[in-house]
Amino acid sequence: MADRTIPAFKILRGNIGVGTTLPGSLFNAYVASQRQLDFYGGTSPSGNNYVAALKLGRGKASNSALEIKYDSENQEHAYISRLYTNATLHFDKQGTDHMTITSVGKVGIGTASPGAVLLDVRSTTTSGGSFDVQDSYTDITSGASSLWLSNSNTTAGNYIRINFADAVGGSSTALIAAKCTDHTNNYGDLQFWTRGATGYGTRLHIDQEGNVGVGADSPLKKFEVKAAASWDGIRIGSTAGSATAIDFARSTTHANPTARIGVAEPAATHTSDMRFYTSDAAGSAPNLLERMRIDQNGDVGIGVVPTAVNTSHKSLQLGGNVNIQSYGTKGAGGEVDYCHNVYLNQDGNYKLISADEATMYRQSSGAHRFYSWASGTAGSNVSVNAAATKLAILANGDVGIGTAAPSQQLMVWEGSSSVSLGEYSNGAVIWLDGVNGDLSGGDYFNIWADGNTALRFGYGTVQKVSMLSNGSVGIGTRIRKN
Repeated sequence: MADRTIPAFKILRGNIGVGTTLPGSLFNAYVASQRQLDFYGGTSPSGNNYVAALKLGRGKASNSALEIKYDSENQEHAYISRLYTNATLHFDKQGTDHMTITSVGKVGIGTASPGAVLLDVRSTTTSGGSFDVQDSYTDITSGASSLWLSNSNTTAGNYIRINFADAVGGSSTALIAAKCTDHTNNYGDLQFWTRGATGYGTRLHIDQEGNVGVGADSPLKKFEVKAAASWDGIRIGSTAGSATAIDFARSTTHANPTARIGVAEPAATHTSDMRFYTSDAAGSAPNLLERMRIDQNGDVGIGVVPTAVNTSHKSLQLGGNVNIQSYGTKGAGGEVDYCHNVYLNQDGNYKLISADEATMYRQSSGAHRFYSWASGTAGSNVSVNAAATKLAILANGDVGIGTAAPSQQLMVWEGSSSVSLGEYSNGAVIWLDGVNGDLSGGDYFNIWADGNTALRFGYGTVQKVSMLSNGSVGIGTRIRKN
């Protein structure tokens, strides 16, 4: 038979008791001392009786219980309270914890034993954890925030941090931090930290004005990279054979940039050239045109794609027909050529760039030489030889016009004739060779100002006529007086 010693239901001074003759609250359901349900009213912070409470545990007077209460005064609040000092609050399904709040306020989601952090979220699924706000606003300043972190301490330069670690309560492997630079105006920077072999520090910094620094904590421009070592900096890569570029745009109005620096892989693997573009004023949109190229051999073309020059030389080509070329290595015997419409081809021959005439000025071994060639077929060979030399200035100062090897201070040679000016035995002399122009073999004439003594006329090495400074003239002899 049922135990009839305790009434199943009792009302005592307005309190209702179930399973007890001494209900301690407005409604008290009693199973045992540690298993009770109480419903009662309470006072709000203002002292008014606006609170309704439901309590599970050892009874209304004990702190060994869970209390659910609602305060309907003013803004209204609802509470779930663990009254016992060391009590842990669990939210579970069929005995499996889904959320736990420890006695010191740490929250665990997916774990009954949250670690050293305030919120410990763990997931055994590939989806992890997520926040879905179902926000339709397209303006970032409107709508709801999926996650809101704040720091109400007003110390300038303090942080709001999100830490990432590879162990619960372990050292940070990475960090995202908002630096509160001005609490009055709500100004702030955004920093990204990582830990690596070089230490733990800021890798990316976005300041309050939008300047971005990589390795730079105080970027001065929209994008600044601070290298930590020599040859450290920016690297732009692509798949083999693809072109990479840095574009400069005036605005977002047009799809085309107004300038570009590009790199392409035109030939074998690991070779590349660099190209520079600007936009002209043609049309209503930017019109990119290549202005300069440095090819894989180091040759440079400005306004033209550089012609493939012999690999022993380096070349600067301007606007199509202008070419400046030199040996690729420095040292004795080096030379530099300033060319119009001619270049040193990879096959070792000098060739015409176009069908126009060609000229070249060469500086080599202290000598200066000027060459010219008649017009011909584009790509045809020309010879850099004595026949093409129109003017030569040797290292000793001798000048030749029409000859590559002048034997006097000034030598003008045309065909089989030459005229030379020079110095002989402390006097000035003019040589005239109408036979073969070489001033050898004794088949040439000379006019010699012999100091202040006489003016002498000779053939070969023999003097034929002499006129002294006093007017005396000798024929067939060096000295004859009136």
